[in-house]
Parts: sequence; C-alpha cells; structure tokens
Amino acid sequence: MPLVMIPPQVAFTVSVGDSEVSVYHVYKNGNFNNCMTYWYTFDEAEGEDNEFDIRELPNWSKHPQGTSFDVLLQDALDRGLVRINNNQLTTVGGE
Repeated sequence: MPLVMIPPQVAFTVSVGDSEVSVYHVYKNGNFNNCMTYWYTFDEAEGEDNEFDIRELPNWSKHPQGTSFDVLLQDALDRGLVRINNNQLTTVGGE
C-alpha cells in the first residue's frame, strides 16, 4: 500500500516583514498522535535540519513562564535575535 504525505498541522504563524510565516508542529517518529511540545519547523516537509527547539530562543528566559510560544518567537524575530533562512531558524545575537 502506498504511503500518503500528510502535511503537519500549523501550530501558529509569525509575521516576517509583510509576510505571514507558518510554524508547524513536529511529530515524534512521524506519528501524528505524538506531537512534540517544544519542537517546531517552518518546513512543511518536516526536514530534520529545519527543526528547532523553542527553548533555545535567546529570549526564552526573559519572558514569564506560560508565555505562548508564538509570542516568544515573534518577539525574537522583531528584536533581530533570530531570523528565518531557507526554512531554518538562525540565531543572530544573544542578550
């Protein structure tokens, strides 16, 4: 039986310039019933090289516990701490 590609669910979106960028859930072992809590990707094909851990954002410790992940990522993008390059999250500077 052939396998069918099922795109990952959009977790949230962030604004980059004039564009909205989708941030997708990452699933453990490709199992859609096992969504990872802290891992995300900008790559709808879920290439492992494009996954990132939200806890590694430079501003992670600067926000109160319970801050939503979309707010954390948007803040890091807006402040120039990270950027998105070819579906990869790149750290630009730390605090």
